[in-house]
Formats: sequence, structure tokens, C-alpha cells
Amino acid sequence: MSFVHLHLHTTFSFGDGACRIPEVVARAAELGMPALAVTDHEGLYGAVRFYQACEAAGIKPIVGVELTVEPAVGPGGRVWDPDRDGGARTEAPADGTSADPAAAAAPGPDGRIAHLGAAATVPPAAAHVSGAGGHHLVLLARDYTGWSNLCRIISAAHLERPGEPPLARLATLAEHGGHLVALSGCRRGEVWARLLAGDRAGARAAASVFRSIFGRNYFIELQHELLPDSGASLRALDLLAHELRLPTVATGDVHYTVKADAGLHDVLAAEAAGQPLPNPLGRRNAELYLKSPAQMRRLFQRHPEAYANAARIAARCDLDLGLGRLLFPAYPLPPGETAFSLLWKRCFAGAAERYRPLTAAVTARLERELRVIEELGFAEYFLAVHDIVGFARRRGIYYSGRGSAGNSIVSYVLHITDADPVEHELLFERFLNPARREMPDVDIDFCSARRDEVIRYIYERFGHDKVAMVATVNTVRAPSAVRIVGRAFGFTPEEVDGLSRKVPWGSAARLGEMLAERPELADHQFRQPHYRRLVDVAERLSGFPVHLGTHLGGFILSRDPLTDRVPLQWAAKGVVVAQFDKDDIETLGLVKMDILALKMHSAIAEAVRRIEARTGERVRAWELPRDDPEVYELIRSARTVGLFQLESSGQRNLATRLQERDFEDVIAAISLFRPGPLQAEMIGPFIRRRHGREPVTVPHPAMERILRRTYGVIVYQEQVIEVAAAVAGFSLAEADTLRRAMTHERSLEEMDAIGRDFVRKATARGASRAVAEEVFRQLRGFAAYGFNKAHAACFAIVCNASAWLKAHYPAEFYCGILNNQPMGFYSPRVVLNDARRFGLAVLPLDVNRSGEWFEVEQDGTALRVGLAYVKEMSAAARRAIVEGRGDACDAGPTVTAGSAAGPPSRGEGPPRPYASPADFVARTRVSREITENLARLGAFDALGVRREEVVAQVPLLYAGARSAARAAGARGTASVPAAPDGLEQPRLAFDEQLGPLGFLPDWSPQRRVSTELELLGLNVSAHPLRFVRDEVKALRVVPMRRLPEVRHGTRVRVAGALERAQMPWVRSGHRTLFLTLEDETELGQVVVFNDVYLKYGRVLKDAVYLLVDGELQNDEEHGLAVVAHRISDLLRVIGRSQSRGDGRSGDGRSRVPGVPVPSRPDAWELPPVEPRTRPGRTG
Repeated sequence: MSFVHLHLHTTFSFGDGACRIPEVVARAAELGMPALAVTDHEGLYGAVRFYQACEAAGIKPIVGVELTVEPAVGPGGRVWDPDRDGGARTEAPADGTSADPAAAAAPGPDGRIAHLGAAATVPPAAAHVSGAGGHHLVLLARDYTGWSNLCRIISAAHLERPGEPPLARLATLAEHGGHLVALSGCRRGEVWARLLAGDRAGARAAASVFRSIFGRNYFIELQHELLPDSGASLRALDLLAHELRLPTVATGDVHYTVKADAGLHDVLAAEAAGQPLPNPLGRRNAELYLKSPAQMRRLFQRHPEAYANAARIAARCDLDLGLGRLLFPAYPLPPGETAFSLLWKRCFAGAAERYRPLTAAVTARLERELRVIEELGFAEYFLAVHDIVGFARRRGIYYSGRGSAGNSIVSYVLHITDADPVEHELLFERFLNPARREMPDVDIDFCSARRDEVIRYIYERFGHDKVAMVATVNTVRAPSAVRIVGRAFGFTPEEVDGLSRKVPWGSAARLGEMLAERPELADHQFRQPHYRRLVDVAERLSGFPVHLGTHLGGFILSRDPLTDRVPLQWAAKGVVVAQFDKDDIETLGLVKMDILALKMHSAIAEAVRRIEARTGERVRAWELPRDDPEVYELIRSARTVGLFQLESSGQRNLATRLQERDFEDVIAAISLFRPGPLQAEMIGPFIRRRHGREPVTVPHPAMERILRRTYGVIVYQEQVIEVAAAVAGFSLAEADTLRRAMTHERSLEEMDAIGRDFVRKATARGASRAVAEEVFRQLRGFAAYGFNKAHAACFAIVCNASAWLKAHYPAEFYCGILNNQPMGFYSPRVVLNDARRFGLAVLPLDVNRSGEWFEVEQDGTALRVGLAYVKEMSAAARRAIVEGRGDACDAGPTVTAGSAAGPPSRGEGPPRPYASPADFVARTRVSREITENLARLGAFDALGVRREEVVAQVPLLYAGARSAARAAGARGTASVPAAPDGLEQPRLAFDEQLGPLGFLPDWSPQRRVSTELELLGLNVSAHPLRFVRDEVKALRVVPMRRLPEVRHGTRVRVAGALERAQMPWVRSGHRTLFLTLEDETELGQVVVFNDVYLKYGRVLKDAVYLLVDGELQNDEEHGLAVVAHRISDLLRVIGRSQSRGDGRSGDGRSRVPGVPVPSRPDAWELPPVEPRTRPGRTG
């Protein structure tokens, strides 16, 4: 009988397992094992992918967990008793909360899930183990009922102890122990641990407790660790089992696949234990690898029954996860209705609203889609989605559906999406294909400021026990790998930080390649031989799971309690998540719905609210005209900072070439500037044909209608489907299957077979063989790169709204963008500079005029900087400032049109402006740091006092206030309660006037801008380069705004502050760096090819202002950009005396006195080095 390993830890034991699932399963198959178990710590994190890997390898998957369980024997030898201690498990808590952990995971008023109280869920008899740790126990699922019980036990262990390590209670095991096999565990199992401690009676008692719970399915686990005490341990465990008539089973406690990985596992264990090597967990050899059946037989030759029982247990386990079935949420139905009849009625009601008149073609398409939805059994799913978006519409919450769902007229008439699939020639089969029964893919973006309202509604509508968030699995990347290994090797925190700081975020497997290729890493410490071992180990950690995260917006909706199907746990964000990622959830057939937050919706909603407040006009953002000439003039000008999907430097470059004229052009622009089309070099032919510099040709006449809007170029996935149907006679469903087949990695033989089938069908319909082969060549070339047109069309609607607002109400538009940061492609500093370039005045901070957020002033021609941007400014402090002068607190991004939040709060009494800094301090009670920052920013200038004097007097103001408060307290006239966040102790009003300090010199304009950059992250009074304007001019630099006037191919010199750096992979495999620079006049793009990057990478690493010599591209073929030949540090070239001896600041950047230096954008983090393969494809 072949041996089966029943105790095995994969990388999903998060620090205590180094078995990669594909490798360990392949090794087990190679060793001839008929089955293999996974028993990761505290969860089923990798169970689904383990199950799939085993099935693919032809071996039986056995799924289990190694749980930490409360002691069976407590202090004083008290033995757990099911009648005495287990009964409390099912009693309702005294406070009335649910004893069901999933039901107790209900959202609170703030939209988060309220933590379960430990006191309400831990029975008194078990209170002594709360927070005191426990012992290991291995549980294996015998079937799907056992899987469900594992999910319930794991969920309870996690959810009942928020903020603490999971601990399973024995009462929970007793309640859900059916259909499970239990193994006594390793040295940390209670039976073995008590034997090692000399407590034989305790070991007997513990084993008896577990036998009472699991009966004949409880086994004493024997492990031969090949240590000096292994023989004694085996004999003691075997004797105990014999005395209690318990069966034994041999296991290997596998933690790594091969012996050579022991060191890697030790590094992981060191990180998990928070201790450096060697031996953080006390393991004394490298024997925890996957041993062969022959090796296990030799180890357990004195325990043949234990060896044989491993295969017998495996035979008992027959888990079928039912992959391939879909489990939709139950939707409450009115009497007399089925899900489909209700969906039919709602769809036709929506169609009558959307289409006027309702044509026969629309009706026929709607009926066809509904028949497919009925056939696939998806009616309840669409009702659920419609219900959710219906709530948002009723509450005035901005949202938009996107993705392949936009291809469906059902989605459109249910107001899930807003792009008309008939008008835009979208194909339902790209969304739902009757030939492949897969979960519908519907993504919905909600206003980020109000998404929590939607989430609360979902929990209330569908049931707290049936809703949870989807997890993400965060894996080791290059910087984290360096930190993990560095800490394990015992380096100091400072040394670890220094080593990892400059490592680009990318695959740890390519760390050595990055060090060899990246010029900015040329002087990294890793170049020293001393660190070679660290680099080697770090590379081997690539892709290891680190911890569970929370999906940005993925929710699971189930018709049954989720703990019947998936284990749940607390996430760091205070919400309940499943232990599976989106792929695992889909594999299990559960419904995942993406309820995402989009800050552009919040920005648009705020702009609309401000427009109505100022002008009385009610703008309906999603119903705006899509043929407004001013919108397209704005897009063609490439002045698109802030516009949804069109603001990046590459997208702006494309606009100068494409010259969008209508809504279809916007859809094309969004689709073309994607990794796939870029790598397929689709943009060039599209642009040339659009502007008549290349003839529009297609190999087959049937393609003319399909490709007429894209000039004979296959841009969209929908076009691939239509071409295959028109030329080769595939049905649309078959054509979509063909498209999907061509978008996955296929061998040449497989692709040739697909091609032969296509050519055969095409020639049967009258096409010549040469034409058929050419059509397939084009389909094969573009199928992997084409973009989903429905997705682009849905995005284009939001883009149109943002462009219309910027064109017609720029002040409100910029207010919305600036008040909803972080968002978009650029920093707030660049957005504000763009507003200034767009003709808006920028007004400084003023304690009597600035609101909490940016405000529109001077009848829509000016923006006033808001208090929220001030460093150290808390929400409480900014409210105190606004309310202290009697003004309304503006809700900013938190309340939008249609919100039920009510009117803004007001201060007491009529408006009463601050008369002096002392008055401000006395009435607001804000902290000294906030007052000093406001003074440094000139927020008191309008009171007629110089900022230099206010800054100098701030310490005196606060000293006087404290003295007055103390004196009043001594007289018994005041108390000094604790102040809220960001506020000082209360000050009593006082009239002391501090005299002027005229001897203090005025701050220079440069110092003022430097202070703005430091405390606001903005340059309000001037652009930093203003102060070297003459020097830059002397260098014959061409201003960015003048570049469109310069002839293509001209040698030019440009200069600016580095705003963004991107390094997408191009088809050739060579790296190309795209820089966005900003000078006083405009943004500009610089293209840095690989040879120049390798030569000037060190300059790019540190410089804030760049001077670039190169050749201008300025035509329809290339757009507007400077191809760099030479890159210099602008401030070094200017050559002024340096502020420090070596001309560098403490962070290594060059400085010139008088030139304010903004922080380098986070986006500068150099892109990862990834394998040079074809880009990812969508299915």
C-alpha cells in the first residue's frame, strides 16, 4: 500500500511553509503517491488551487487545516467536559448579539463590521484560555460536509477573537466535528506537548477529550523527526494510543518539497517569529521535506499500522468541491413571480424608458439576450445587480457599470451600464456566451465618498451572514524579499532599510538582473560580494504569499450562509473577508460583485453640486450631450489634465495625433492607448489611415462594414468576433470561443490547427485560400491585443462628463479634482498649476476666507486654497477654524448631490471674522503647530500683519494663552478639559496686543514658495522655476508651450520639474522610459530610449529638475515629444553656488539656493523588471 502524506504546509502557511503548490504536487505525483493532503495553519488559503493542482496531476486532493485549539486540560488539571463546557457554546450571549459568527459580522453605522466581543462568545469554563494561546490539531475533510464544517470551525476561530490570533474552541469542534478526521498534531499538539513535559496524565486526558469529539476518526499522530529523542517520543505516543485503544498514523509534517529548501524555510520562519537566524523555531535538522513512500516505510518499520493508516485515512477522504456549478444569491421575489418573469418585466420597462421609440430590432435583441440568461440560470444575478444600482439611483449616488457587461442590452435597460450597445455595435456574446457557462463579469464604480452607503445596503438587503469581502493574496516582491532576508540574516533595521529602499518594485526572481541592468543601482551595496547570498535567497522567495489583503471592492453574495462554503476572518481594515481571492471564489462558483470606488465620480458629483450652488443650473452628468464642439476642442488641444482616462502623458500625446472629433473617436483613443495595442503597434496604421496617408484596405469584403469605424484596423475584441462570424461562418458564440482560444498561450501546433479549421470554413463560404489565410493572420495577430469596446464606451461616458465640466465650468471642475485627492495621474501641485494655466486665479490661504476645502470664488474665475491641504491640519482643527468665525463647514468631497446628510453645520451666531492672530488662537483652540504653519503660509496676511512677525510671535501667543488659562483656573473661573484631536487646551479670551517687530526682514518670494511646497505640497504664489527663469532662458531652453510650433526633427533643449516616469514594455523588449516634465508654461513628454537611460540613469535617480537635449517629434506619426539624447541635472548646469558643500541635500538631491524644490513624485518608483513575454490577455 502506497504512503500518503497527510500533514503538509504550503507557502500559504504564511511563514511556516516553503512548499510551492505546483512543485509539491508534481513531486508527489513523481513519487507515485495516489493522494496528498494540505494542512496549512489556521485556514484554507491555498486549498482551492491545491485541489485543482492535484486533480490536474491525477492524484486525490485531501484538504485540511492545522488549527490552534484551546487546551483540553486547563489549569489545575481541569478537563474539558462537553456537557459542562460545551453547552455554553449554543446559548445566546447575554447582550442579545448573535452567537453565529457570520451573523454577528454585521456592519456598524460607519459601514464597517463591528468586532465580536470576546466576553460575549467565550464560555466561562474556557475563559482561562482566552488570549493564552493553544495547541495544534490537524483536521481533514472527508467530504463536502466536512469541508463545510472546516469552514465553520475556522471562521469561528477567527471571528470570535478580533485583534487576536485565531483559537478554535472545543465546543465548536464538538458542534461541527462531523465528517472530519482529526490528527493529534506535531510537538505543539496537546498530546505530544504534555508527554514532552512529563505530564502523561494530562496527555491521556487530552486524547480522551478529542476521542469524545471525533470518535473513531481521531488518530494519534506519529512523526519521526530523526532527532535524538525521536525514538522515545514515538514509543510514548504509541504506548498512549495502545492504552486508550486509539489508532495511530504516520506523518511527515512536511514544510518544504526538497531537502535543499530547508534554509529557505528557516528564513521564512525567522521572519514569522521576528527573530534572526539560526533556528528561530528550534528545528534542529532539515528533515521536514516530502519523503518518498519507501523512506517513510523505513522510518516507521516498527510502526507498520501507523504507516498503513495513512493510506486508509486517504481512502476515507473523498472531497468533491463541485467545481463548475454556479451558486447565485437568492433574490426575494413577489408572490406569483419567478426570477425570470420579474427580470423580463423590469427589462421591458427599462427598454421603454431607454428607447423611444422601442423598435422591433431592440425588442428582438432584448428577447434573445433574456433567453440566454434564462438558459444559463442567471436571472437572480441580474436582479441582484439591478437592485443594488437601483438603490444608488434612488439615493443620488453617482455610479457607472463597465467591463464586458456593457455589451449587453439587458445591462443597459436595467441602468447597470450607460453605453447603448445598439448604437455602438456591441456584442452580447462577448459578455455571455451560451457555449461557456461562466460567471457574468459586472464591475460597478461608485462615488468613493458614498460607496459605504451602498455597502451597508448590500449587507442589509442580502443578509449579513451571506455577504463578505473577497481577499487578495499579497506576495513577496523585490523590496520585501530584501527586507525579509536581511532581517533573517541579522542586519540592523537601518541596514535593511538602506538595502531595500532603492530596489525597484518588481519580481524578486529578477533582483540580480535588476542590479546588473539598472544604471541607478550601479552603486548599490548589493554589488558587493558580501551580499551575494542575500540576493540569491531573496530571488528564491519570489511570489511567496506574505499575508491576506482585502480586495478593493470585491464582495461575495451567497444564497446560503457563507460559512457553509468558505472560511471567513477579520481583515486589517476591520471587515470580514473570505480566505480566498477572486479566482478561488470564481472557481468555487460563488458570485463576486465588484463594488468599486471611483474618485472621479466624487469629483464630478462635487463639481455638479457647486455649479448648482453658484449658478442654479442642474447638470445631469451622464445625460450631457456627446457632440459638444468645445469638449472635442479641449481634447484635441491635449490640455486634458484631470480628465478621466485622457490625462496621462501618453494619452495626451495620442490626442495630438488622433485629433478626436466625436464620441467614437474617444472610445478609440481609450482603447488604443493600452498595453496590448501599444505592443501590437496598432496606433500607427490607425492614425495614418485616419488622416489619409495610408489606404484603408481589408482582405475580405465582409470586413468593410465591421472595420469601417477603425479604418480597417482590428482594434476591438468585438471586431474579432464579428470578422470570424462574417468570413468563416462561425456563430457569434463560436466566434467568441475562437477569440478566447487565440488569446491564451498556445503552441504553434495548436494555433496551426485553429488556423486550418478557420481556413477550411472560410473557403467553404467562397473565400480564396490566400484571403482566408490573411484574415486569420490578422485575427491571430490582433486577438491577443484588442481591447473590449464595451469597456471603453462605458469609460468614454465618464470621460465626456469630466471634459464637459472642464470646458464649461473649469473652477468647479478643478475644485472637485483637488478636493478628492489622491486621484488621477498627476500630483495636486500639477493640477493646481494646470488650473492657473487654464485661466483661473489661485488665491492663497486666508483664515477668514479659506474653507475646509478648495472653494470657487470671484464668480467662477478663481480658486481659494483650502485648509485641508495644510500640514498637521486635522479635521477637527479645520472645522474649529471655519465654525469659529461663524461660517458653514463645507462638506467638500464627503457629501454630494442627492445626499441625505442634510445642510452643513454652522458656527453659532452671525459671521465674526478673526480680528488678529491672538483672537484666532483664543477662539479656535488649534494647536501651536497649526497656527505656526498657517502663519508661515501667510494665512494671516489679510489681517494687516506681516507673516514674519506672526511666526515670531506664535510662541508668545501660546505662552500668554496658557498663562491666562492657568490664572483663570486658579481663580476658579475656568476648567481645562482635554481637547479634541488637533486642538490645544481651551484659551480664555484676552486682549493683549503684541507689538510689531519691524526689524524682521520680509521673506523672499523663493522662501514663500519653498514653504508652500513644504506645508501644502503646492506652489501657490509662483512656479519654482520662475526664480531661475533668466538662467534657463540663457541655456536656450524652448518652453513647453512653444513646442507645437517647432518643426518635426529639430534639435531642442527643454527643462522642467520631473512629475512622472513610466517604463512600459515595448514589443521589441527594449526598455523605453517616458518622462513627464513641467515647466512654467506647460507639461511636456520626454522619451528616453534604453541606451540613453543606461547612460544617464544616475541623473534620473536623484535630480528634481532635468535639462534635456534631444530631437523633437512633432507629427501625426509620433505626436509631440522630445527624444532625449542627453539628460542633465538642471540646477547643476545652472552652476550657482550650492547650499551644501557637495551641492546635495541630505537625501542626495542637488540644490541651488533660491530655487524651491518640490518632493519627487511617488510615481518615480521605477517600474519592475518583468519577464519579456507577450502581454497579459483578457479572456
